[in-house]
Amino acid sequence: MSTTFLATHLLRSHSIKRWPLMFSVREETLAGHLADTCMLGHLLAAVAVNICGRQDIDPDKVASYCLFHEISESLLGDINSKAKHINQETHQAIKTVENHFEALSIEMLPDALKARYTPLISQDKNEINAKVAKISDSFAALIKCQWEISRGNQVEFLEARDSIQEQIDIYTEKYDFVRKFIELFLNEDITRISVDKLMPRDWVKNTDAGKMRD
Repeated sequence: MSTTFLATHLLRSHSIKRWPLMFSVREETLAGHLADTCMLGHLLAAVAVNICGRQDIDPDKVASYCLFHEISESLLGDINSKAKHINQETHQAIKTVENHFEALSIEMLPDALKARYTPLISQDKNEINAKVAKISDSFAALIKCQWEISRGNQVEFLEARDSIQEQIDIYTEKYDFVRKFIELFLNEDITRISVDKLMPRDWVKNTDAGKMRD
Protein backbone atom coordinates (compact mmCIF):
# COMPACT_ATOMS: atom_id res chain seq x y z
CA MET A 1 0.00 0.00 0.00
CA SER A 2 2.99 2.35 0.39
CA THR A 3 3.22 2.84 -3.38
CA THR A 4 -0.48 3.71 -3.35
CA PHE A 5 0.22 6.48 -0.84
CA LEU A 6 2.67 8.19 -3.20
CA ALA A 7 0.53 7.56 -6.27
CA THR A 8 -2.44 9.12 -4.48
CA HIS A 9 -0.90 12.04 -2.64
CA LEU A 10 2.13 12.95 -4.74
CA LEU A 11 1.07 12.32 -8.32
CA ARG A 12 -2.68 12.92 -8.02
CA SER A 13 -2.15 16.27 -6.31
CA HIS A 14 -0.94 17.69 -9.64
CA SER A 15 -4.27 16.76 -11.26
CA ILE A 16 -6.68 17.93 -8.56
CA LYS A 17 -8.13 21.29 -9.56
CA ARG A 18 -8.78 23.83 -6.81
CA TRP A 19 -11.74 26.27 -6.97
CA PRO A 20 -13.55 23.85 -9.34
CA LEU A 21 -16.87 25.72 -9.39
CA MET A 22 -15.25 28.96 -10.50
CA PHE A 23 -13.66 30.13 -13.73
CA SER A 24 -9.98 30.89 -13.12
CA VAL A 25 -7.63 32.85 -15.35
CA ARG A 26 -4.93 30.53 -14.04
CA GLU A 27 -6.02 27.17 -12.71
CA GLU A 28 -4.59 26.18 -9.35
CA THR A 29 -3.77 22.56 -8.55
CA LEU A 30 -3.68 20.97 -5.15
CA ALA A 31 0.10 20.56 -5.50
CA GLY A 32 0.53 24.27 -6.18
CA HIS A 33 -1.69 25.21 -3.25
CA LEU A 34 0.28 22.97 -0.89
CA ALA A 35 3.58 24.50 -2.00
CA ASP A 36 2.23 28.03 -1.49
CA THR A 37 0.83 27.18 1.93
CA CYS A 38 4.09 25.55 3.06
CA MET A 39 6.12 28.66 2.22
CA LEU A 40 3.60 30.99 3.83
CA GLY A 41 3.34 28.77 6.89
CA HIS A 42 7.07 28.54 7.46
CA LEU A 43 7.46 32.31 7.08
CA LEU A 44 4.50 33.07 9.33
CA ALA A 45 5.79 30.71 12.02
CA ALA A 46 9.31 32.16 11.73
CA VAL A 47 7.89 35.63 12.31
CA ALA A 48 6.03 34.30 15.35
CA VAL A 49 9.18 32.74 16.81
CA ASN A 50 12.03 35.03 15.78
CA ILE A 51 10.28 38.39 15.87
CA CYS A 52 7.32 38.02 18.22
CA GLY A 53 9.03 35.67 20.67
CA ARG A 54 6.59 32.75 20.56
CA GLN A 55 8.15 29.61 22.01
CA ASP A 56 5.22 27.29 21.39
CA ILE A 57 5.42 27.45 17.58
CA ASP A 58 7.81 25.46 15.37
CA PRO A 59 8.23 26.69 11.75
CA ASP A 60 9.30 23.26 10.51
CA LYS A 61 6.33 21.61 12.18
CA VAL A 62 3.96 24.22 10.75
CA ALA A 63 5.32 23.55 7.25
CA SER A 64 4.72 19.83 7.79
CA TYR A 65 1.13 20.51 8.83
CA CYS A 66 0.71 22.67 5.73
CA LEU A 67 2.03 19.90 3.49
CA PHE A 68 -0.60 17.42 4.69
CA HIS A 69 -3.50 19.72 5.59
CA GLU A 70 -5.56 18.93 2.48
CA ILE A 71 -4.63 15.27 2.09
CA SER A 72 -8.23 14.12 1.72
CA GLU A 73 -8.55 16.28 -1.42
CA SER A 74 -6.36 13.81 -3.31
CA LEU A 75 -9.29 11.40 -3.08
CA LEU A 76 -12.25 13.77 -2.76
CA GLY A 77 -11.28 16.81 -4.79
CA ASP A 78 -11.73 20.38 -3.55
CA ILE A 79 -15.08 21.06 -1.87
CA ASN A 80 -16.39 24.63 -2.05
CA SER A 81 -15.82 26.34 1.33
CA LYS A 82 -19.15 28.18 1.29
CA ALA A 83 -21.01 24.93 0.70
CA LYS A 84 -18.93 23.18 3.39
CA HIS A 85 -19.86 25.80 5.99
CA ILE A 86 -23.44 26.50 4.90
CA ASN A 87 -24.72 24.99 8.16
CA GLN A 88 -23.46 22.83 11.02
CA GLU A 89 -25.07 19.64 9.73
CA THR A 90 -23.48 19.94 6.29
CA HIS A 91 -20.11 20.85 7.78
CA GLN A 92 -20.15 17.86 10.11
CA ALA A 93 -21.20 15.49 7.33
CA ILE A 94 -18.36 16.66 5.07
CA LYS A 95 -15.87 16.45 7.96
CA THR A 96 -16.94 12.86 8.53
CA VAL A 97 -16.19 12.03 4.90
CA GLU A 98 -12.85 13.87 5.04
CA ASN A 99 -11.92 12.05 8.24
CA HIS A 100 -12.67 8.74 6.55
CA PHE A 101 -10.25 9.48 3.71
CA GLU A 102 -7.63 10.78 6.12
CA ALA A 103 -7.82 7.44 7.95
CA LEU A 104 -7.59 5.62 4.62
CA SER A 105 -4.45 7.60 3.80
CA ILE A 106 -2.88 6.63 7.11
CA GLU A 107 -3.64 2.98 6.39
CA MET A 108 -1.65 3.26 3.15
CA LEU A 109 1.53 3.90 5.15
CA PRO A 110 3.88 1.25 6.52
CA ASP A 111 3.10 0.44 10.15
CA ALA A 112 6.46 1.87 11.27
CA LEU A 113 5.53 5.31 9.90
CA LYS A 114 1.91 5.59 11.01
CA ALA A 115 2.64 7.10 14.40
CA ARG A 116 4.79 9.81 12.84
CA TYR A 117 2.32 10.85 10.15
CA THR A 118 -1.02 10.37 11.91
CA PRO A 119 -0.86 13.78 13.72
CA LEU A 120 0.02 15.49 10.42
CA ILE A 121 -2.74 13.81 8.42
CA SER A 122 -5.50 13.70 11.05
CA GLN A 123 -4.77 17.10 12.53
CA ASP A 124 -5.77 18.42 15.94
CA LYS A 125 -7.04 21.86 14.94
CA ASN A 126 -6.57 23.12 18.51
CA GLU A 127 -2.82 22.46 18.36
CA ILE A 128 -1.07 25.81 17.82
CA ASN A 129 1.07 24.67 14.89
CA ALA A 130 -2.02 23.33 13.14
CA LYS A 131 -3.73 26.67 13.80
CA VAL A 132 -0.83 28.53 12.19
CA ALA A 133 -1.06 26.16 9.21
CA LYS A 134 -4.77 26.99 8.90
CA ILE A 135 -4.02 30.71 8.92
CA SER A 136 -1.44 30.11 6.19
CA ASP A 137 -4.07 28.28 4.17
CA SER A 138 -6.24 31.40 4.38
CA PHE A 139 -3.35 33.59 3.24
CA ALA A 140 -2.78 31.28 0.27
CA ALA A 141 -6.45 31.54 -0.67
CA LEU A 142 -6.39 35.33 -0.29
CA ILE A 143 -3.37 35.64 -2.59
CA LYS A 144 -5.07 33.40 -5.16
CA CYS A 145 -8.13 35.67 -5.10
CA GLN A 146 -5.98 38.80 -5.40
CA TRP A 147 -4.12 37.30 -8.35
CA GLU A 148 -7.36 36.52 -10.19
CA ILE A 149 -8.83 39.97 -9.45
CA SER A 150 -5.67 41.73 -10.62
CA ARG A 151 -6.07 39.91 -13.96
CA GLY A 152 -9.66 41.11 -14.36
CA ASN A 153 -11.56 38.19 -12.83
CA GLN A 154 -13.59 40.19 -10.31
CA VAL A 155 -16.86 38.42 -11.12
CA GLU A 156 -15.65 35.08 -9.76
CA PHE A 157 -13.25 36.09 -7.00
CA LEU A 158 -14.27 39.45 -5.49
CA GLU A 159 -16.77 38.03 -3.00
CA ALA A 160 -14.43 35.15 -2.18
CA ARG A 161 -11.64 37.63 -1.47
CA ASP A 162 -13.85 39.65 0.86
CA SER A 163 -14.92 36.54 2.79
CA ILE A 164 -11.33 35.38 3.21
CA GLN A 165 -10.21 38.88 4.17
CA GLU A 166 -12.83 38.84 6.93
CA GLN A 167 -11.22 35.68 8.32
CA ILE A 168 -7.73 37.22 8.04
CA ASP A 169 -8.98 40.28 9.95
CA ILE A 170 -10.08 38.02 12.82
CA TYR A 171 -6.67 36.34 12.91
CA THR A 172 -5.03 39.77 12.83
CA GLU A 173 -6.97 40.89 15.89
CA LYS A 174 -6.05 37.73 17.81
CA TYR A 175 -2.39 37.16 16.90
CA ASP A 176 0.38 39.77 16.89
CA PHE A 177 2.52 37.58 14.62
CA VAL A 178 -0.18 37.70 11.93
CA ARG A 179 -0.14 41.51 12.08
CA LYS A 180 3.66 41.52 11.85
CA PHE A 181 3.63 39.06 8.96
CA ILE A 182 1.28 41.30 6.99
CA GLU A 183 3.41 44.33 7.80
CA LEU A 184 6.56 42.60 6.54
CA PHE A 185 5.36 40.56 3.58
CA LEU A 186 1.88 41.64 2.52
CA ASN A 187 1.80 45.41 3.00
CA GLU A 188 0.92 45.70 -0.70
CA ASP A 189 -0.81 43.50 -3.24
CA ILE A 190 2.07 41.21 -4.23
CA THR A 191 0.13 39.92 -7.25
CA ARG A 192 0.69 43.32 -8.91
CA ILE A 193 4.48 43.26 -8.60
CA SER A 194 5.88 42.58 -12.08
CA VAL A 195 9.11 40.76 -12.83
CA ASP A 196 10.65 44.08 -13.89
CA LYS A 197 9.97 45.51 -10.44
CA LEU A 198 11.72 42.51 -8.91
CA MET A 199 14.92 43.14 -10.88
CA PRO A 200 17.44 45.96 -10.24
CA ARG A 201 16.36 49.14 -11.99
CA ASP A 202 19.81 49.83 -13.44
CA TRP A 203 20.00 46.65 -15.52
CA VAL A 204 19.75 48.59 -18.79
CA LYS A 205 23.29 49.90 -18.32
CA ASN A 206 24.58 46.36 -18.88
CA THR A 207 22.88 45.96 -22.26
CA ASP A 208 24.55 46.78 -25.60
CA ALA A 209 22.46 49.96 -25.81
CA GLY A 210 23.34 50.95 -22.25
CA LYS A 211 27.06 50.55 -22.88
CA MET A 212 26.82 53.12 -25.69
CA ARG A 213 26.42 55.81 -23.03
CA ASP A 214 30.00 55.27 -21.85
